[in-house]
Amino acid sequence: MIKNKQNKELSLREIKIEEHRQVVNRYRLVQRLIFLSLKKGKLNKVSSILEKLYLFLLTKKKENPSHILIEAINNVQPFFLLQKKRIGRRSIIQPRFIVSSSLREFLAIKWLIESTKTKKKGNQENFYTSFGLEILEAFDGRGITKRRQEEVGSIVLSNKSNIKYRWEE
Repeated sequence: MIKNKQNKELSLREIKIEEHRQVVNRYRLVQRLIFLSLKKGKLNKVSSILEKLYLFLLTKKKENPSHILIEAINNVQPFFLLQKKRIGRRSIIQPRFIVSSSLREFLAIKWLIESTKTKKKGNQENFYTSFGLEILEAFDGRGITKRRQEEVGSIVLSNKSNIKYRWEE
């Protein structure tokens, strides 16, 4: 049995929660996820949701949940940003390549949270359950967020002639 700082034996759930706390400190993606989920300074609520999410992912996939989360975020990261620009009287969609990996991660996490909220409106599930299902779908390369990434890619391909306007700023 594993013991904590006070030399008390920990149960399996406490061990998993302790591992989760170590993961939170280790991975900046999870910290960014906490930041994006945080509303009105309710850090305890967000951390408890993430602990439940960690246990949910552990029971569903039987893999390391931090690996699942990182892989899901990497699967749905956008490579282009769409920006509307007016030239004369017409407005065009101008694709821009995202160089910064932190911006890609930010948008991927934001898209995951938004798709969870839209999916949750019809269901009466908990946030962590629907968010966990969305992460599992992103991990497998399916889901609303992956579709959104593919839609952005198709819009970029259809508007690739507008990339030339980027250099005229």
